[in-house]
Amino acid sequence: MNLAKLLHQYLNAADVHNSTLRALGWFDFLNGPPDSDDARIVAARAVHHLIIDESGRQIWHDDSVLYAILAFTQAARGGRQPTAVIDKLSKVLEASPVTLTSLEAWFLSEYE
Repeated sequence: MNLAKLLHQYLNAADVHNSTLRALGWFDFLNGPPDSDDARIVAARAVHHLIIDESGRQIWHDDSVLYAILAFTQAARGGRQPTAVIDKLSKVLEASPVTLTSLEAWFLSEYE
């Protein structure tokens, strides 16, 4: 199973509804998933695609989206629970502009 489809299961388990995912562009992401077998890269690209706009600013989103992505990454790579790292990720997301590079760097350092 590709990692993007596995991440979809985590989003569903976190009760992120398909209508919310559709509004965030998730199904476009699924149709052209990142070419990576590293869950950290897939997670970073999913965060960037779903909740960062073209100007690099965070858009409104249900926190369940981030928790699901962090749970997916933690399950694939080990490391700390989502509740232990959400504040660190939130600080990255509050910086403007948020870049894909900064998100990838955060996921790669947090989930070694």
